[in-house]
Amino acid sequence: MYQQNQDRQARADEEARQQRIAVGRQQIDALFDRGQTLVPGTGTVTPAKTDVTPGFLSPLMLSVFGEPKTAPTTVAPQWETTQPAFDDAFYDKRRQAILANQTPQLQDQYQKAREGLTYALARAGITRSSAGADKSAQLKSQYDVESANVANKAEHDVSGLRGQVEDARTNLITQLQATADPAGSANQALARTQVLRQQPLSYDTIGDVFSGVAAGVGNFVQGVRQKQLFDTYNTAKANPATGGGGGRSHTLVIQDY
Repeated sequence: MYQQNQDRQARADEEARQQRIAVGRQQIDALFDRGQTLVPGTGTVTPAKTDVTPGFLSPLMLSVFGEPKTAPTTVAPQWETTQPAFDDAFYDKRRQAILANQTPQLQDQYQKAREGLTYALARAGITRSSAGADKSAQLKSQYDVESANVANKAEHDVSGLRGQVEDARTNLITQLQATADPAGSANQALARTQVLRQQPLSYDTIGDVFSGVAAGVGNFVQGVRQKQLFDTYNTAKANPATGGGGGRSHTLVIQDY
């Protein structure tokens, strides 16, 4: 009999422990997923009396038994939103903040690189050439690559924060399972989520991502100049002066771009 009582008590204790853990888990998830905390009830509230006397009570019965009493009701705990949740809107806001910092830097560099390319092609006289179009396409392709890098950087930072949030949740749940203290775990969860929410963003200055393209344009234009000179020379050589004194002389004109 004694052992049976001990077993029943042990089962009851474990059930109570699991219930406390369930309550604590509910509070942790509410904080992380909805930004809500559980506010305890404030005790009991007695409903206001009514002037309407029930029809089945006669004046005589009221004089003997008194007026009917209304039973007080317990105020249940309420969920209150105390901070933003770690939901898609939270992470998207962080992502957009990073993009808003990085994208203008990239666009400014691209605009300057494009202006430099346009000027270099104009000096070489090949603005409308296929070679010039290829260089413009190469610059635009580089811009697209760097835009994707900026987006990936933002996503990487957001994923890192998401991982920290889930790690914090897991650690709190593990501690809750060991202590079965829902109140303590709720307080720790509130403090931890506040720290994670206020974690500053990491903003990086974008380096000169188009410097390689700019250097390539210079080499390209120099190659175009050399080819122009070579073609002019070959044309003059292929059409030498004929006849004696009446022959025509050819002057090689080298254009300075």
